Amino acid sequence: MGASLLIFLLTLLAATVVALLRRRHLLSSVITGIFAAGIALTVLYVPLNTAISILGTSFRINSDWEILGRSFILSEANRSAIGYLYITGGFLLTGSWVTRPIRMFLPLGLGILSLVAGSLMIVPFLFAAIFIEIAAIAALIMLSSRKKNAYSGGIRLLIFFTFGMMALLISGWAVDVGGILSDASAVSERSLLLLYFGFSVLLAIPPFHSWIPIASEEAQPFAIGFTVLILQGAGLFFFLRFMNTFPWIWAEDVNLSILRNGGAVLAIVGALWAFTQNNVSKLVSYAMVSDIGVMLIAVGFGSVDGFRIALGILAARVIGISCWAIGISINERQISHSEGMREGQDEISHWLPEVVMIVGILSLAGVPLTAGFPSRWSLMQLAAHKGIWLSFSILLSSGIIGYAGIKITLMHGFRNSEHLDGDWGLAERAFLWGGLGITIILGIFPQVLFPWITQTILGLSTATP
Repeated sequence: MGASLLIFLLTLLAATVVALLRRRHLLSSVITGIFAAGIALTVLYVPLNTAISILGTSFRINSDWEILGRSFILSEANRSAIGYLYITGGFLLTGSWVTRPIRMFLPLGLGILSLVAGSLMIVPFLFAAIFIEIAAIAALIMLSSRKKNAYSGGIRLLIFFTFGMMALLISGWAVDVGGILSDASAVSERSLLLLYFGFSVLLAIPPFHSWIPIASEEAQPFAIGFTVLILQGAGLFFFLRFMNTFPWIWAEDVNLSILRNGGAVLAIVGALWAFTQNNVSKLVSYAMVSDIGVMLIAVGFGSVDGFRIALGILAARVIGISCWAIGISINERQISHSEGMREGQDEISHWLPEVVMIVGILSLAGVPLTAGFPSRWSLMQLAAHKGIWLSFSILLSSGIIGYAGIKITLMHGFRNSEHLDGDWGLAERAFLWGGLGITIILGIFPQVLFPWITQTILGLSTATP
């Protein structure tokens, strides 16, 4: 059996089980997390192309699986990236029961994970654009809510991704032809414009970011957080793989300089957009845009150190977005009542969700002592030899978003907190304390993420077209 087929079958089994249990939110969420963790462990540790004996039965899992003339290959080049996607997705899907999402949220989430995993395994890798397009269709359904006409963000996402998919397929073909030639022909130069357009769509770079703030007002927090993290994560891995496959494009510093300076501008502009918002969800949506700008600065160095920092930011934003989603979701579930809180009710209900939400925003901004800070600090050190501009843009964007996050949460966070129902269960409290603790631990001990980042970099460096 091919490893890719095994991943798809396990994901299909998980989606089927949770679809049948979709009315039991907590149970289906826990099962989703168990399946996602099991698939991630399988991806990371299952022996490939080696006979395995279990209970007297011998079988072998092959690294490649071919269907319709196309191959899906699981190897050291993509194991860490796929494992990251399942761990990240499983973490978010498990916590989504707090929001009581649409009943098919979990099956759709698992389907998106399998599609993105397929995009990382397919050979030739340019066909990954098709899988990401199908994932965008599933995301459209996920971002839709029970509210009337609450699907504008998802529709815009699908439209953008459709054009982005076509641009990537055309530019990939043209770059491949141009790469065979010894010089940078006019064909390859024109293809770069399509390439920039396609990846701008996948990474939600303005003006292709507009679906995020729209969806943030329509969709549930975990839906927008899951979609942004998984699709942008897929876009970043796709981009890094493309850079490795066609290194001649980045041989000159001119193209890398475009990435660095464009990322710096995007980081500041996104932060300023966030600063002008009077809604927490929209503020976070623009903070995500600013965060992508910081990633582009790191990628724009075209070095192992730059890629390592970009992946560190990608990993840290999972914690930031998760904390924000958990905090604001519990906020939305609070039930106002005219009577005071019951005698002896835990006062933690007043401040814990709000603190977790603030910490999530601060981590996304890269404020010290949060998960997002170490990578930004390393990036500022790496950017020091390029002048003050890049470091200044990173520092300024962090300061603006951090200040705006604290200000807007304190002003518009939990209104009438003395009348909030704090009778939520142990599981919600565990998620809140867990998110708060993980954010601080990763801020103080960032080396916890280094093994995954190092393995991913090594895999990308040995990836084949």
